Amino acid sequence: MLRYGVVIKLFILLLLMMLKTANAAPMGYPDVPHFGYQTHYQAVWNLFDGQIDEILWQETGEPEDAKSKEVFIVRQTGQNWFVKIVPLDLNNPPLFHFEYEWELKAQLADNNPLAEVGGEITFADRAAFFTNKMQQYYVVRYPLVPGRTIRALADQYMLTKDPMDFAILTAAVHRYGQVTAHLHFDPNDPPKEGEDILERPVRFYLEDRNSTNEIYDPATDTLYLIDYPPLHSHHNMSIPVENYLARSYVVAVGGIDNDGDSLKLLTLAFTSGYALALPQYYSLDLLEILLEYLENFAESVIKKQEQLNNQH
Repeated sequence: MLRYGVVIKLFILLLLMMLKTANAAPMGYPDVPHFGYQTHYQAVWNLFDGQIDEILWQETGEPEDAKSKEVFIVRQTGQNWFVKIVPLDLNNPPLFHFEYEWELKAQLADNNPLAEVGGEITFADRAAFFTNKMQQYYVVRYPLVPGRTIRALADQYMLTKDPMDFAILTAAVHRYGQVTAHLHFDPNDPPKEGEDILERPVRFYLEDRNSTNEIYDPATDTLYLIDYPPLHSHHNMSIPVENYLARSYVVAVGGIDNDGDSLKLLTLAFTSGYALALPQYYSLDLLEILLEYLENFAESVIKKQEQLNNQH
């Protein structure tokens, strides 16, 4: 049998190895400082160098959820910030490539490619790692932008059926169509004769697009894009526009249920905004391509739903 002192030494060695693993810099994350062992609140506090006026609210994901996270709204010297804490699984490769946010930020440091269509990519401002209870975390902050998400605007309209609410939602979807067009295509690179432009690689691939990551400010008619690390399997890959377009459309209209007339109007707002944002692409021809694509997409969704219904 091992002597008691040897057991203690082995235990300490094992503990040191675990701590070293917990503090290791994982692949796919930016090169940012490590705060060491912290509580979540301490990590947020240190992210702001202790200069915090108020933490406004927080949201905690379900413990069994692999994407479980904490979200804080922090006020610092008159500026509001959105702060997210993401747990890291050191036993498996990360699902998302968080480094991409910082790579794109450096690439576009002196140029907003969405400015002429009223769009803005909201970049991460500062980040760090920290460890708590043998679990490593990534904490990152973004400037908190004004406005409401497209989903919130859709929910508001579905609740009230107020024409003014629908007008704001329509303006948001139209602006989203314009911004999406400039994410997909270079506006100064029109299609060549006979080219299938939907096979072109997306100009800027912002993976995590959903109706809670697009924020519209009606006061300035500006659309902000947040939270977009790509899947590792998609990082540095050429993604065709046709593989991305359907998801973009669903973001625009996904909050409208059982309201065919509103769905048609929002589809028109999205597609017309998209086509008119690319005048060198022959807008009427592009609009026809979009409508044909979305019609085929809708038919495929209906067909899949019918197949699922028949299986039950």
